[in-house]
Order: sequence, then C-alpha cells, then structure tokens
Amino acid sequence: KYRTLFEAMYQGVIYQLADGTITNVNPAACRIFGITKERFLASSGKIVNWTITDDQGNVLQAEEFPSIVALREGKPVVDKVLCVTNKKSGFLTWVSVNATPQFRHGETKPWEVFLTLNDFTAFKKVERDLQSSENRYRTLVQNSPAAVYQTDRSGKNIYFNDRLCQITGLTREELTTAGWVKSIHPEDQENVLSIWRKYIHNASDFSIEYRMIRPRTEEVDWVYEQTSCLQDDNGIVIGHIGSLIDLTESKKAEEALK
Repeated sequence: KYRTLFEAMYQGVIYQLADGTITNVNPAACRIFGITKERFLASSGKIVNWTITDDQGNVLQAEEFPSIVALREGKPVVDKVLCVTNKKSGFLTWVSVNATPQFRHGETKPWEVFLTLNDFTAFKKVERDLQSSENRYRTLVQNSPAAVYQTDRSGKNIYFNDRLCQITGLTREELTTAGWVKSIHPEDQENVLSIWRKYIHNASDFSIEYRMIRPRTEEVDWVYEQTSCLQDDNGIVIGHIGSLIDLTESKKAEEALK
C-alpha cells in the first residue's frame, strides 16, 4: 500500500543517508529533475553539486542544500523555495522543499533525511506573467498624456501618475491633502464639489469640465475629469479610478474661432 502511494505521489520524494548516499526516489522526483531513477541513485549525493538556486537567484553551495542543513542541524527545513534546471527539458523547475531528519532510538544525530518536493513551476509562470502585465500597465499609465489617479472609498488619492502634477501644478503632497479642492476655480468649486459628493454617495459615474487655478502662477486652466467606481467581487465599492485631461489649448482655440 505504501509503495503504491510512494510511486503515485505528485510530490517528489528523496531519501538520503547522513553520508550523502541517495537510497530511494519516486517517479515525481525523477520528473522534477529530469533524470532516471538509476542515474539518481548512482549520483550518491552529487545532487548537491548541481546548479540549484534560491528564490533570489543565489546559487546554493553543497552545505546549503536542505537535506544537508537538516542532517547537520538535526532540525526540519520547511518550505525552502529552490529552482533547478530540468536535465531532460532544460527548463527551470521551481520547487518548495521540506527536509525532515530521521533519528534512530537513543541517538541525537540523524542517520537519514527524507525530502519532499512540491513543483509549483506553473504558479511561478502565472506570477511572472502577472508581473510582466503589471509592468506594461505601469509604463502605459506613467507615460499617458492624460492624468490618471486612484482614490480610496472616501475619495482620497492613493495613487496618481506624474501627469496629474503637471496638469494641476500641484505637488504630490498637495494632491494627497486638500490641495485639489483649493485649486478649483472659485466660480466652479461649489458645482464641482456638489457633483462629486453625489457621485460618492450614489456610486454613479462622474464627469465634468471645470477650471483650475495653478497655485504658484495663478494661471487658469480648463480640465475635463472623469471618474468611475472600483468594486470588489461582491459589487462593493472599494475605491475610484479616474482621469484628468487638459482642455486649455482647445478652449483657447474655441474662443479664437468665435
């Protein structure tokens, strides 16, 4: 029964003696490393000399491998993330390794260690793809001609790109406090804030044209702002995301055509 379980396990399993000799491996471990059982057993511990890196890309020395650490310290090594090159495919394989030392009755030093290896390469690929996607969107937002921002539920800015500072003439500190409200043109302020409060209360779309006064030059600029709600999987509003476009030049062009 246990032999069948050992052979059928999705987890890789390796048994290694205190002198480094590998006494048994299951098919999953062979699949993870990309070698046959015969070659595995013939390596007699030389597995620790393979190129194995941690999750920071540092190459592990022989004495740092989980089985050796567990044997030397007599304590389990838990969830050690490692990356190995599959000898058959040449691809990198990510594993989470647990090494558990085994003791004979009355002895204080382990005579054997068994390792379990969980292959989570597929999850690492998803993680990398998400990171790559995140980097693409970050680059897109940072280089957008429009100002882009995200707020919490109350409307307080928690993220915005550099373009928002450029359009409004406000510093990052001012944009996270009351600077935005103070920069709205006095003739437009009451209307803008009234529509904003209704938007926050009703969770409806917000869009409006209004004038802003640059705090340091007192120049008047026209902007168009549009905001939508961010919702979680249950439809609960968790924040807001919006954009701001500078309409000043187009407004000047409209006036010139009149």
